[in-house]
Amino acid sequence: MLITIPYFMKKLIPLSTILGVKNLMPNPRLGHITDNPIYIINEIINKGRIEYKMDKFGIINCSIARSNYNYKKIKCNMIYFLKKLLNNNNLNNNINIIKNIFISSTYSPSIKIKKI
Repeated sequence: MLITIPYFMKKLIPLSTILGVKNLMPNPRLGHITDNPIYIINEIINKGRIEYKMDKFGIINCSIARSNYNYKKIKCNMIYFLKKLLNNNNLNNNINIIKNIFISSTYSPSIKIKKI
C-alpha cells in the first residue's frame, strides 16, 4: 500500500500500470490520499487499522494478527473485525451474510471456526 498527498498523485499516474498490478496504487476510498499521511501511518502501525476487500466470489481475506500476538489478542481482533463487518453491511439484517469462517497463517492449512 502506498500513502501519498494529493499533490504527488499527478506524478504517480505514469506508474499506475506497475503499482495497480501489485495492488499498491493509493486508494482515496481507503484514505491513502490524504493531507496528513503521518496520521494514517500511525493508525495503521499503532492502532492496527484493518483493511479488507471482497473478491468476486464473496470471499473476504484480511490480516487480523501478527506472528507475535497471543491467542487472546487474535480472538479480540477477530471479534472486532466481525462486529465491524456485520455493522457495515448494506444487506437486510435478516440475512446471514457469514456462512463460514476459516483462520490460517500465511503458509499453513486453514482451520474452520465452528461457532460464529
